[in-house]
Amino acid sequence: MRKPLSMSPFRPVRELRLDEFEKYPVRMRAEAVAPILNKIRRFLSGFPVRNIVGAGTKPVALTYHLRVRPENRMVLRISASRRRSFGEDPVSRCDSDEQRTVSCSVPGGGDVMGKWILWFKETRPQFLFLSVVLAFLGTAIAWYYGSFNLGYALLAGFGLVLTHGSANAINDYFDYKSGIDLHVVRTPFSGGSGLVPDGKLPLGHALWVGIVTSAAALAIGVFFAIVSGWQLIPLLVAAILCLVLYTPVILRTSRPEWSPGLGLGILPIMGFYFVQTGRYDWVVLVASVPSGILVHNLLLLNEFPDVEADRMGGRKTTPVVYGMEAAARVFRITTVSVYVWIVGCVLLTAATGRVVMPVYCLIALFTLPLAAKAMRGAGEYKDMNRLVPALGTNVMFILLTQVLLGVGYILEKMFPIS
Repeated sequence: MRKPLSMSPFRPVRELRLDEFEKYPVRMRAEAVAPILNKIRRFLSGFPVRNIVGAGTKPVALTYHLRVRPENRMVLRISASRRRSFGEDPVSRCDSDEQRTVSCSVPGGGDVMGKWILWFKETRPQFLFLSVVLAFLGTAIAWYYGSFNLGYALLAGFGLVLTHGSANAINDYFDYKSGIDLHVVRTPFSGGSGLVPDGKLPLGHALWVGIVTSAAALAIGVFFAIVSGWQLIPLLVAAILCLVLYTPVILRTSRPEWSPGLGLGILPIMGFYFVQTGRYDWVVLVASVPSGILVHNLLLLNEFPDVEADRMGGRKTTPVVYGMEAAARVFRITTVSVYVWIVGCVLLTAATGRVVMPVYCLIALFTLPLAAKAMRGAGEYKDMNRLVPALGTNVMFILLTQVLLGVGYILEKMFPIS
């Protein structure tokens, strides 16, 4: 293979194959050919081709052999079998200098459940618990101020989960289109779902998951604008802009972490309060600020492992623009500011006599050890063995802090001391 490629008139092709591709680890080689696999999988999965290759009710494993002949002709041989299960990782191996084999699974026409599972995984369900916590906090605040409708709470919470899942799927789509997904250091807490670059899910499916879930979330938002009041519309518009523009536009501006802090922090709390009460209140805006800062920090720390990939993709995240040390400093400052804000609001409650934030919300200070561990891990960004556990600790800190804030409002409602 090397001899005919060395004779290629296209210099980028020669350099890529002869100088770079052989240095890639097996995983990166599989990701490099994933776009080709997606095209072939889509072709073989369609009617009537799937019936020809025998993909009726069982998944079909696709294997192709790409061989470069001495006369510069490329020969692609495809074979199908039922040896592998749907959704298994692609495998790449080099059988010789002239042949490379890559295998992937092709869903059969009857494997509906497998497709639904992959579509569900594309929303990154392990991260959607943040939306559940936000729903709990926003509804707890509304209940404290005298309004609670369980049906509205559940429907609004489902709408936020759909919105969050849509944002994840759309982010995966644009990350792959830009090539970022092929260079990220994937961790359990960052780097996307990995379904598209691994060849498990066609790129177009990721986009459709984002479109369908966002459309369903929008329908729920329109319903609440009708039953709770038109004043919800500006909030919905702001949330839509944060969702649609985040990956293609906002991430290419300096300090983009404000967008998820607003769209998945402050606005949901305000929205949950509004659908219950039909009004806005400045004390609720004050109460939503910790959520905004926490979600901001969730995205900020998760950007640490992806800094090189983000730089290559033209993103202007805080670690890319200001450097890792400055980003770690920003993370520490904003983390401390969450506690300063909570304590300040409680002191303001004691000073003015009006509940800005219940005294019980001070139980959120119990998460200080988690916050300290996350801040310490942020400063050790050069060591992935220490940074990755810090990402997990940061997630626990963010979720638990907001849960305890919600519990504070519930305790104040049941046993008032303010």
